[in-house]
Amino acid sequence: MENRMYKTIFTVAVLSSVFCVHAQDEWGSGRVVGEYPEMKSETATNYKWNAGIISGVNSPNGDVASSAEYGVTTSFEPTNNVAVGLDATSALLDDKDQNQRTIVRLKGAYVVGGDVPVLRTSYLGIGGGPVFVDNKVHWGYSPLVGFDVPLSNKTHDYMSLGVVAKYLFNPDTPNSLTAGAALKYWF
Repeated sequence: MENRMYKTIFTVAVLSSVFCVHAQDEWGSGRVVGEYPEMKSETATNYKWNAGIISGVNSPNGDVASSAEYGVTTSFEPTNNVAVGLDATSALLDDKDQNQRTIVRLKGAYVVGGDVPVLRTSYLGIGGGPVFVDNKVHWGYSPLVGFDVPLSNKTHDYMSLGVVAKYLFNPDTPNSLTAGAALKYWF
């Protein structure tokens, strides 16, 4: 009985291999036909750095008048959809004390991407950090939204012009909406 079982297994194995050899002959000798996606190497050239200047209008809540805000920004995109960076902005609070408010904001953003011209460079994010007013340190956070329009078709070494809007939440100074233009250089 044991011999018969081995003969049956051997017969099934031989018939299976004959079927497989016949299938390979019909379908191109077992070759896989098609194109494989191009593999990108993760090198420093795939990452995007930028640095720029920001200029806009700071509109605080309450009885404080709007004023100009200016500053610098830098960010790094380790992938196509994620950006992390740092902003430093300053605005004169047009109140009775004429305080200068300076914000250093660490930020993170999701870059929308895609094929639609303005949406592919749009981003949504949040930032937070110290708020310096009248030699005192307060803490605040800001949701932010914006976009950058490249001024050339290059992938590196180009300028972009964009718009950014932020709303500063701070318990010790007036909350404020800031909207401005951002001119950036992409390395």
